[in-house]
Amino acid sequence: MHFLQNDQIDDKQSRYDGLIYDVDSINHQLFIKLDDIIEQEKLFTRHDLSREMLCDVISVGRNRFTTIMRQYSGATNLSEYINRKRVNYAVQLMKQYPQWTLEAICDACGMNNTSFKRYFKMFHGMPPSEYRASKPWDSHS
Repeated sequence: MHFLQNDQIDDKQSRYDGLIYDVDSINHQLFIKLDDIIEQEKLFTRHDLSREMLCDVISVGRNRFTTIMRQYSGATNLSEYINRKRVNYAVQLMKQYPQWTLEAICDACGMNNTSFKRYFKMFHGMPPSEYRASKPWDSHS
């Protein structure tokens, strides 16, 4: 078996115990794993969610975590990524529980009322109350 010498390995590959692996591919798999866990366990609803918690979930350091999120999340930062998930969940809750108040929905999503309104408008182009009123599944119309 032939292995590349260290000077033949570019910055997208690493050498570990004589094996060469593609760091980008591994980082992508780690992001998929993280994203699945965040969704399945609804970690985004936790008020105390932190970068450190998420680093622990996929067993990586802070710098590698930042690289993974920048490359694969589609967001400019962790806050945007988590808040997008929260707002998407809010839309699900609006459909599922049209009788819930917006305050109950934002709390269930792990956000305070001010952040909820700001991010909702950022991602949907209108406040949550307008969005809800524009949908046929809304019972508050």
